[in-house]
Amino acid sequence: MLLRPLLAFTILGLSTLASALTANAGLPRDCYLSNPGYELQMFREQENQMISWQNIYYNSSSGSSREREANIKRRAHADAALSVIQNRDSLYRYPHQTISNFADEMTNKLYNSSSGGVLEQTYRSALNISLQAFVEKGSENLRCETLSGEETLNGAIVYENLLYNASSGSAREFAFRQLRNLAYQTAGDKLEQEYRYGGMDFRSLQNQAIQMHNRYYNASSGSVAENLFRRVRDVALDAALETFRGQIAYISMPQLAQLENEFQNQYYNASSGSKLESHYRSMRDQCRSEINRRSYQPMPQPRYPVPVPVPMPQSPRPVPPVYNPRPVPAPNRCPDPNTRFDTRIGRCVANR
Repeated sequence: MLLRPLLAFTILGLSTLASALTANAGLPRDCYLSNPGYELQMFREQENQMISWQNIYYNSSSGSSREREANIKRRAHADAALSVIQNRDSLYRYPHQTISNFADEMTNKLYNSSSGGVLEQTYRSALNISLQAFVEKGSENLRCETLSGEETLNGAIVYENLLYNASSGSAREFAFRQLRNLAYQTAGDKLEQEYRYGGMDFRSLQNQAIQMHNRYYNASSGSVAENLFRRVRDVALDAALETFRGQIAYISMPQLAQLENEFQNQYYNASSGSKLESHYRSMRDQCRSEINRRSYQPMPQPRYPVPVPVPMPQSPRPVPPVYNPRPVPAPNRCPDPNTRFDTRIGRCVANR
């Protein structure tokens, strides 16, 4: 009986410790200005009354009217405390960090309250309510258009750490996993948009890709983080190659030769079969293709096209006629002795 009043004071003292758990967690900044009310102040007023009557209840004689009165009063103040924060907008209007601090406070008080008691039930309900508001507020901040992809990625890492430190199967673990997954997905979408349409030069895109490549190899195999880093790395490399293709026509020949040598060395130093190896090979080939194109000097072409002469059709050469005169028999050589050759008409005639 004497330990329970001391437990109530211990719970009050732990509230200052809870607020320090996520004070430096680096949660993503709020997208909109907060408009908090007096809900947390009213909750703590009802909580203090609940704890006061809780102490009276444990110090009263068993079965006495004072014990019954204290039991009724502590439950009434517990219900009043929860009713203050049950409305969706009650905690949602507070800054995200304040909601996080309140959830940590309820977590500590829940773990230090007596099992099965009114305080334990109250703090568990308050924790669930605060975690729901924590997820809603965090989701709004992650989807905020003014939050960059890198800031969103940092938020994902924060939620990853919070998830790692949460108790397995707890409501906190479930809430942190929701926000962790959403943060990685949203960060990937934002980074992809920035890489493709952000107007970055190919050097900046390559640096981003190398950074994501290193994070990819340091992430746990099969994790959400590993998939995210591989995805944005590939997008950055593809965007760098596409940007380089658009800029290569404006690069001088000496710079092209230098870039070809640079990409050749990076190609040989990259891991065999890796995405980086393929990227550097493509960049080197782009340089070589442009150098060969500029080195080739075509023959000067006439300003206007010269028509190709078309040969005129030629008439066939005339074939001289072949004259075959009839054979003239020799004079006085008629075959019939009764005929003679008449030179006037050129034939044999009968003798008369």
